[in-house]
Amino acid sequence: MSMVETPTRRGVIVVGLGAQAKYALDALSDDPACRIVGLVDLAAEPIISPTLGFEVLGGDDQLEVLLREHAEAAVVCCADSRRKESLFARIRAAAVRIMSVVHSRAVVSDTAELGEGVMINAGAIVQPYARIGDGVMVHA
Repeated sequence: MSMVETPTRRGVIVVGLGAQAKYALDALSDDPACRIVGLVDLAAEPIISPTLGFEVLGGDDQLEVLLREHAEAAVVCCADSRRKESLFARIRAAAVRIMSVVHSRAVVSDTAELGEGVMINAGAIVQPYARIGDGVMVHA
């Protein structure tokens, strides 16, 4: 009797609790290859209330430990571009992949180039040969 191997679902941590995190959680919930492990709080006062049923694992000061212990990938949800750049560096140093998120209801041309940590939201259309830089969010 042979055993069928089940593909492993990637453990993902969402870094941030703001509006971008809501978009990411919506997109990731449609992705059968992802398992949302939890969220990391970047602020003293989280914006998401409640956290849409996901556990807040800890705060910014625990980021590297949480990533190493719980995740294969991280999605950075931070509107401040300088802080996002700093978070990218910290995630890379923890040897965790920075994941891009493309909502299942977005349209992205096969010839478009997406940078690292990009978020393409529902209803967005990315045209042929478009180049989207690291950490950019595209809305409808």
